[in-house]
Amino acid sequence: MKKLLLVLLLVPLVSFGQSIENNSSSTFLEKYNNTVWTDGISTIRFRKLSSIKYTESTKEIKGYVFDGFLKKSAGNGKLYDDKGYFIIQDYFENLKNIYDINAKSGLNVRESPSTSGKIVDKLEYGITVKILKKTGEFIEVEGIKGEWVEIKTYNQYGHRQHLFPDNDGRNFFVNEVNESDTLLECEMCGYKKITQNIGNILNVLDNVRNDFGDIESSENSFLINNNELIHTLEQGNPAGKVLIKERFIPLSSDSIYIEEVKKENKIKQELFTYKWKRLLIEYENTVLDDY
Repeated sequence: MKKLLLVLLLVPLVSFGQSIENNSSSTFLEKYNNTVWTDGISTIRFRKLSSIKYTESTKEIKGYVFDGFLKKSAGNGKLYDDKGYFIIQDYFENLKNIYDINAKSGLNVRESPSTSGKIVDKLEYGITVKILKKTGEFIEVEGIKGEWVEIKTYNQYGHRQHLFPDNDGRNFFVNEVNESDTLLECEMCGYKKITQNIGNILNVLDNVRNDFGDIESSENSFLINNNELIHTLEQGNPAGKVLIKERFIPLSSDSIYIEEVKKENKIKQELFTYKWKRLLIEYENTVLDDY
């Protein structure tokens, strides 16, 4: 049994380890404005701020609402900006004119400051908005007096955008999400921020709001080699933790190179599957021998 566990540790779990070269003369992310986005749970995608494109579901929401159904925000983490970030409670004290929707049934956003104005969107209870300006147009709704104000926010629901096209080896580059799950709120309410970018060392702070609304933070360290990131990942295993090196490809990589890596990945997948089946048979035979 001990022999089997030792063999398991040596199986190449889709590993891409490489030697690390010192490249202290320049930094890897100088041209990326220190912003990274995820294409899944693990894969990192680099984007220039100016090049980020959004699906229709993550569009800007702008228009007029009745401020009688707004309340000063307590920092509930539901404010989204134009990069898809959510703003953590600690930052609300530095922001002005931030309010939450206080209407239980939601609040209509209109094209013009009038009850006859065209409805362009509807915001749910608790969604946070920023007031851009007051209009001076006062009304009374359900016994509540207030004013029409112009607001802005961003839809927090969004589709995950994949870096690589569909192919047989895609799951080794992108943790694929089922189509039915692409509107989960937490897919767009998180971001990665670079905390260190010196030479061939890159540290990335990951903030994400999970399904329960709690904010989780973690920090990962990467080594840089030939325009690639080498990430050492600790993976749980019955025999202890296994260190796995994974290779992440920046968006700027040419398509030919990406295709070559996909081929390599597919070969490793087949090799891993073959070895895993063989080890499983050996394990089952060992268990039978014990009894």
